Amino acid sequence: MYSESIQLVDPTAEDEEQGGGEVTLVLLEDGSLCTIHKPGGHSIASNFLDKFIDLARKRVTLVNSAIHKAVAERKTLQDTFNI
Repeated sequence: MYSESIQLVDPTAEDEEQGGGEVTLVLLEDGSLCTIHKPGGHSIASNFLDKFIDLARKRVTLVNSAIHKAVAERKTLQDTFNI
């Protein structure tokens, strides 16, 4: 998922080569921030970090929705075919 110069994905090796640094945000299912990891490199301005967190919160909602849907579909298949 891209938004201007912000990349919110699981980067490939090529993506990592093009990036100027990395920051990892971990959010809980309710969208609360669990941890931030920023190894080395330059510091991140607080306004950019706030933007990263806002984007991650939107993404966590989308990802969790997809996971819940997949689990429900699998359960339906298991129940249908007695697996």
